[in-house]
Amino acid sequence: MKRRQFIKTNMKLAGILAAGKFPNILYGQVEEARLVTDPVVVNTARCMGLSVAKGDITFEADYDVSHRMFSNPGYHPYSKLYGINKGNRQGAAIQVISGLPMVRQNDGAKCLAGLKKIAGKYKAAPNMFDLTIDQGVVHAVPLNDQPDGMVTTGDYVEWNPVLKLDGNVVSPISEPVLLPVDPENGDYQNNTLRINHGICLRMIRIIEGRILERWVFNSNPGGEIRIEHNRKGKASFRIGGPGIDVVDGDVEVVTKEVFDAVSYPFEMRASATFYPTDGSYEDGCVIQTYNLGSGDTWAALRDAAVGTDATSMMPFMWFAWLRSDNSSPKYRDFTRSSFAFLTSSLPDGCVKESGSLSLFSLSSGNSWTGISPAVNLYSSSPANLNDIVVGDYDAFGTTKFASADKDETDFSVDEVEVSFPLNQAGLDNISLTAASVFGARVTQDAADAEPTWENDHDFYCACYCVEWGGALKPKLIVIFTGINVIVDAKDGLDGIDKVDGVDVMSISKIDGKP
Repeated sequence: MKRRQFIKTNMKLAGILAAGKFPNILYGQVEEARLVTDPVVVNTARCMGLSVAKGDITFEADYDVSHRMFSNPGYHPYSKLYGINKGNRQGAAIQVISGLPMVRQNDGAKCLAGLKKIAGKYKAAPNMFDLTIDQGVVHAVPLNDQPDGMVTTGDYVEWNPVLKLDGNVVSPISEPVLLPVDPENGDYQNNTLRINHGICLRMIRIIEGRILERWVFNSNPGGEIRIEHNRKGKASFRIGGPGIDVVDGDVEVVTKEVFDAVSYPFEMRASATFYPTDGSYEDGCVIQTYNLGSGDTWAALRDAAVGTDATSMMPFMWFAWLRSDNSSPKYRDFTRSSFAFLTSSLPDGCVKESGSLSLFSLSSGNSWTGISPAVNLYSSSPANLNDIVVGDYDAFGTTKFASADKDETDFSVDEVEVSFPLNQAGLDNISLTAASVFGARVTQDAADAEPTWENDHDFYCACYCVEWGGALKPKLIVIFTGINVIVDAKDGLDGIDKVDGVDVMSISKIDGKP
């Protein structure tokens, strides 16, 4: 028998936490399938003084088997499992949880973000939905009942948008083009359809569980824009955003005055999200803002019950922002944001030893001189975890959930991981049965510490959101112990102890090789 085949077929010991270690390191080598590639886990290992190359931490279970390893039925779409094999936490597990469904719960099939042209129509690769795009008409059908109880398998949503400039229809000027690489995120290929309308580009982008439509204006169209979506069906479909008026839930309007005032590129957005049975949650920000020259007092802005704007349809966001106005002593921007993770994949009875929330930086800035602003994590309780709204502005706590603040220097370089190690309050916020929600806000905002006013100064940190997808989406990392794992229906303590009558732990050679 070949050594590698022996390992794959007989050494089925992955995940035996109760035995005190993950025995995937055999004879000084790491099986290729167990090698850690997730940059967040690689960084976690480095912070612990461990080496993934040596197998100190190994990959144990993908999205399609993590639930089964804990003897629960079905598949879990959001989490992956890693084992710690060395150091003072040997035998502990690392669960990495993100916000996109990577597998289908009904059959464990991997969700793929892609499109393919078949008989003149564009079809989606296996995903949480069936999708057809035909002459600009989008038709999507969920492949499982949705957790809201309102949409069942076989329901659909369809939209056939018409673009108008000052009331005149603006038709495409060329045939749709399937882009070989996603222009927003190079982790994806053949997932974005571009339709050129001359004054703007319509981009239909597919990621795991989501259809994301963007109308991108790179310059001022010179008039009022209306998009009439002509929606049919009752499955998920959302429109709207900053500067956009929504009429009758189907028509988006952006006035000439808005186009004259905004910076470019400017986007109008629509999205359809299809959830696994367990549900899915989104990150987003809610803003309390006033236009330059008409700001308000610190107390009025900080303590308001409702924000002036909110969005959860962004690939990135300014998730913490504090800005003064140019009229003393007024302010104009307070931004707070939420990040939600479905943590019910963590096993009942486990002990949460440590954890962290990892974001990936986009940009930052700080022009204050009298204060040194920072950002931390706090509680957040939005009314609807699937859609951040202006009413969620006051649903943030003031107790810090991370052991250290972060400032603009942490977010100043694009695509760098920024890890917020959780303190005990942050660990206690992690649910074993439902979603765990973390909020972010400027520490001066949370502490109600009004700074010395300075004319038109600001502090902000920007990060990538779950809609960016790929390796840069936010992730929650939990290190835990105290469970007895079931592997292939056998208890990890006494299930697999012999292979062909030989004690597994006594095997020192395979085919004569150590």
